[in-house]
Amino acid sequence: MGAHNFSESTIIELFRREPIDVWINSFGGCRSNYIRDCIKDKYTTYNTAYEMKACHYIRPLKVEVGSGIFCYTEDVGIAISSQIKRGMYHNFQKLMEGETEVPFNVGVWLDNIDKQIDNWVNNPHFPTVIINTDVVGDYKDKFEEIYEVEMLPFKKRSTSEYIDEVIPYMEQIEKINNKLKKLINFGIQ
Repeated sequence: MGAHNFSESTIIELFRREPIDVWINSFGGCRSNYIRDCIKDKYTTYNTAYEMKACHYIRPLKVEVGSGIFCYTEDVGIAISSQIKRGMYHNFQKLMEGETEVPFNVGVWLDNIDKQIDNWVNNPHFPTVIINTDVVGDYKDKFEEIYEVEMLPFKKRSTSEYIDEVIPYMEQIEKINNKLKKLINFGIQ
């Protein structure tokens, strides 16, 4: 069992032991840490389950949380490029189901991100705000009204090009990017 590979029952038990108010999730490279930083002084957003797996997990689970936030960015290829450039291969494992470490593969990562998007925008367990973090600054007033916090200064993304490792997966990337374009920028889907 890898450090980020454990059962859903373990994730649920960790949430039971350490409840949080808001479960923030993303496929990585989506500025979800920025969103968490904006609300963490008012809401509990961090626990062991979040740190070890839930921040990128493929699906929401039936746990006691007040609400969820699913962060995305408009180009999954850039998001994955950003993570690989920073050596964040553990985010791939956090997305995976089960207790066995999955060999790193960009195609598998993209397949699971595709499923993750569907799972989180159709969350049956708790209300979830969908946030396109590429344009979240355009929704500053709405964000501050909903969460009753002041949004922190927004920093633009530094990664702007695909790295070589993702180029062979352009068809999958385009399919997912087309799905992302159909999501709302801010609100409940």
